[in-house]
Amino acid sequence: MTAQNGVTLKSSLQKIQPMENYSITEVCPHDIAEIRVIESVGTCETTVLVCAECGEQLEKPKTEC
Repeated sequence: MTAQNGVTLKSSLQKIQPMENYSITEVCPHDIAEIRVIESVGTCETTVLVCAECGEQLEKPKTEC
């Protein structure tokens, strides 16, 4: 084993760790959707379809009477 700049080669190699890759933006596949009631007046309901994981609205609200 040779010393370079006062550090042995074996100890300097032990400090190197592999780099992990991470995505900056995470994309939700919207696999699980659920219907949420926004408003209920009398016999009319306004509902919207949203992703159960991220909460993003998947469709426009619908009113049914």
